[in-house]
Amino acid sequence: MGGESAMGEAPKDATMTELQTDNPEIIELTDFLVKKQKEVAGWKIEKAIGNGANGVVLSVTKEKEKAVMKVALNQYASTSMEWETSVMRHILEPKWKDDRTRHLVRMLDYGRTKNNNGEDVSYTVMEMVPGNPVTAIANEKTPSGVIDKVCEFGLQLLKALYDLHSCGLIHRDIKPENVGMYKDKLLVMYDLGMARIFTAENGALRPVRSYVGMRGTDEWANVDAEMGRDQSRVDDLWGFFYCLIEWCNCKSAKPLAWADYDSIPDLRHLMKTSLFPARVVLANCPTQFFAIHFYFRSINNDVTPDYFYIAQLLKEAKSDFRRKVPHMVDPKDFLRRQRILENQF
Repeated sequence: MGGESAMGEAPKDATMTELQTDNPEIIELTDFLVKKQKEVAGWKIEKAIGNGANGVVLSVTKEKEKAVMKVALNQYASTSMEWETSVMRHILEPKWKDDRTRHLVRMLDYGRTKNNNGEDVSYTVMEMVPGNPVTAIANEKTPSGVIDKVCEFGLQLLKALYDLHSCGLIHRDIKPENVGMYKDKLLVMYDLGMARIFTAENGALRPVRSYVGMRGTDEWANVDAEMGRDQSRVDDLWGFFYCLIEWCNCKSAKPLAWADYDSIPDLRHLMKTSLFPARVVLANCPTQFFAIHFYFRSINNDVTPDYFYIAQLLKEAKSDFRRKVPHMVDPKDFLRRQRILENQF
């Protein structure tokens, strides 16, 4: 949503430093909230920390608690934000047997406020998770340290997806930018605005639609999603897997095999299919990633993924890279691995 403001360039002040837009509507809303309104429902606005097509993201505080607030641009954008709010409320419902919020962002507040045009718009307040796994992974000095961290964070991201799917929701936009860190240790997944309920009221899977528009981000989306096919839990897992591959190569200028081909979508699509060599896509990844890759290729949209099998492979990769010396695989260990692949662990 580009375009230059009729008032010229945006003012260069502290409130605008984190905005990645020249959209005059976003700039005017941010200026109004930060400089004039300064507070929403008791939350004191500190500064703008980002923006999207639907509104602005603000750093806020209330009684020494730091949080993140999203404010919708207008009434139309409020519809999308209200859906994200309803998703987070759904996750917080007490009907779930287990706490599903450890690795999913927690909503702290929501409601309506006025924008710079006097319209009633939606806002949502969420916990602040300022860190990112890439920083911790990139700080590792050895390949074994990198893989150890990737598997550690991969297990946490897998748990986040397991919890989300257990609530009957799919994310549809899994990517590194939608993952934060709490105290540099606890991974938290956020940005649930594209989430969709994949089960009907009776618990059965909703019927597959013949064609839907692309949801998500091309670079990390499954090829089926890029082609406009209805998404499922498996598509979320492909996004999860591409995050892990990127983390393994986060020190490279081309962390994913198709990173250089944004302008050639057909080539990117090919590289995400079974026709393209897995060894190229999985460069610098543990051998267990090949088993994960094969497993994802073998399951359909109507199958409940075996999250525990994936977790076992990540734990195995983590364990292998912690060994200080190479080792030969003895027959007993080979049989053990074979049983894992046959889902008999």
